[in-house]
Amino acid sequence: DPRYAEQPRARELHGRAAWPERHPGQHHHLLIIEETATPAPVRLKAEAGNRCVTLSWPAVAGAAGYHVYRATGDGPFTHIASLVTHPRFLDSDVAGGVTNRYVVSADGPHGESADSPEATAVSPILHLPVVPVASTNAQLNSPRAKGF
Repeated sequence: DPRYAEQPRARELHGRAAWPERHPGQHHHLLIIEETATPAPVRLKAEAGNRCVTLSWPAVAGAAGYHVYRATGDGPFTHIASLVTHPRFLDSDVAGGVTNRYVVSADGPHGESADSPEATAVSPILHLPVVPVASTNAQLNSPRAKGF
């Protein structure tokens, strides 16, 4: 059938379909569908506090939630939280004086993203202040202590 002899053919061009040159009088429509991965979070910040670390990062467009991973020292990362709905997380399960490394990933329409760049924090070791104890001699010399 001659009507189908001039049908344009799609060709591959860097992962996209592209039509050959247009033929006069013919109109062609091209629908390009590109599936992209969910973008990874960027600029992860880790701020150490008293036996805790606060993480924050800019929101990822289209993310339904985030996953948080922690590694201690040079150890492997462990998944510590999922379905975090805001780009902020408080890790309150940290020991003082230990290096904690963190990465975050976004959960979006195309699945879980790659990990964010790593952020590191060391929660301080708190030293309790020395509180002087009142002398017992002062209590023994008080008027009430004379009856003993």
